Amino acid sequence: MSGMFEMVGKMIAHSLVQGGPGFPCLALPCFYYLVTGDVMCALTYCDVWDIPYPISRNIVLQLMDVTGDDELGELAKNGELINLLANCGETSVLQMSTKGKIIQSVVMYVVISKRKMALDQLRKGLNTLGVLDEMSKHPLLFEGVFTFKPVELTPAIVKERLKYPDELSDQAQETKKMMNRFVDQSSSARLMQLMQYCTGSKMMPSYISSSTCTFTLLIPYLQW
Repeated sequence: MSGMFEMVGKMIAHSLVQGGPGFPCLALPCFYYLVTGDVMCALTYCDVWDIPYPISRNIVLQLMDVTGDDELGELAKNGELINLLANCGETSVLQMSTKGKIIQSVVMYVVISKRKMALDQLRKGLNTLGVLDEMSKHPLLFEGVFTFKPVELTPAIVKERLKYPDELSDQAQETKKMMNRFVDQSSSARLMQLMQYCTGSKMMPSYISSSTCTFTLLIPYLQW
């Protein structure tokens, strides 16, 4: 990886020290691996929903739902499951008595072990300016900086991030009033639809953006 993620860690550390944004893109077990450097500690935070690949996640969910040997035998023929078991190095025979252990091995591999090299580089970069030390001392304070936690959209949250030109024509002023009225009268579900229409995401952006207008929601103004 040529040290790329170490550089990313340094960038995040400098950003945090200067009051900038963090990197709220990690699954919880990945965050706790950064904090502790301990795979087994990170494993305690693992969940099947942390598996980022839908096909792999669905296979594991099917495996969790299996209740009998016949059903398990059919699932064992699935090519995706066979590949997962081979990649994670699990050698146990797939049967009901070993199902839990195998699921744990697959989840640990896909969520943590597969990206351990990148996480180790990230940890090294976060040592910059003592950021990793502070993360180790106060992990709960840093969770929100490194992990994504969806927030229910409210009119106040959306309006706070709406930016309008300083000078507006009379027609634009009416458009602004109509927009604010629409937001005030909208439910959380409708506001999610608004976010998806404007940004492609149902949630308010909370990650490092390549735009110079980080955390700014731009509403397109169209003249008909």
